[in-house]
Amino acid sequence: MLPFQYLEVPKKQKKDSIFKGSYPELILKNYHESDLWYSSYIDTYINKDLRTLANIGDIRDFRRFIQLLASRISQTLDMSLFAKDLGVSVPTIKRWISILEASYILFLIPPYFRNHGKRVTKSPKIYFFDTGLVSYFTGIQSYELYDQGPLAGAIFENYIISEIYKKQLHTLSDANL
Repeated sequence: MLPFQYLEVPKKQKKDSIFKGSYPELILKNYHESDLWYSSYIDTYINKDLRTLANIGDIRDFRRFIQLLASRISQTLDMSLFAKDLGVSVPTIKRWISILEASYILFLIPPYFRNHGKRVTKSPKIYFFDTGLVSYFTGIQSYELYDQGPLAGAIFENYIISEIYKKQLHTLSDANL
């Protein structure tokens, strides 16, 4: 299930949804203990779901990978840099990205070029479906930390792009971002 769209979030929580996310359970609980919820969500996702569905070798490295992705949202994906930082191979990074895409944690947007060949070969940008996960992994716990922090622009961009993308998915639109 995808996080709520902006229009589904109650008016009093819209401002906080930019950095606290919009998973239904968090919205319905008015973000009560959201860090605990995200911690449990990631723990269940990694330790139970991924161990069962995908043969992830080193869970600690996979979690570190998600943290690195969160710190580099709205940026061009450089798989070789991630591989170097984590001490794993590029094919491992590709597999992990594929797993995160298939489980609706993140999505990639290809670059726009007039030349179609470049669109296919150039690196995409990284976006998370829920910016609350980004905040959780990067330690953003308040609006002030979001608004004044170094990721404010990237999180805002991610939020806008994810809202557009969620709307496309819900309306079955075949438009490309």
